Amino acid sequence: MGFEKKIRNALFVGGAFVLSSAALFAGDMKVTYVSVGIGDAIHIQTPSGKNYLIDGGDTSDPNTPPELNDSTQDFCPLVKYLLDNNVRTLDFILKTHNDGDHYKGLQAVLGTKVSSGGANAFTVKAVVCSSSTHPLSNL
Repeated sequence: MGFEKKIRNALFVGGAFVLSSAALFAGDMKVTYVSVGIGDAIHIQTPSGKNYLIDGGDTSDPNTPPELNDSTQDFCPLVKYLLDNNVRTLDFILKTHNDGDHYKGLQAVLGTKVSSGGANAFTVKAVVCSSSTHPLSNL
């Protein structure tokens, strides 16, 4: 299967999952295109409070995820957005492809700790990746 077809399939499956899940609940769905500088990050919140994330943008230093009490959390716009909006549980993450400006922010989300050596700051229930050869798919 070609690369473009894999991306289309991943987007279709992810989109269908999000839309079918959201259709079960009455109310407004909130879709935010998170300002991440370079790349893409889309946060979808259903009326029932479920949180979906499509891609994660880039970071200035993906090798040093912050602690919640660390003033350097600004290194990743997505981490800052999630913390500022009190989003601590992500029900579904979709990584559309392997460009760093789409996945490095996701690595930062997965690596952010409550304190040094502590638990992860975010609970992530499911991750879907478009490629099995990328580090994020080794969760």
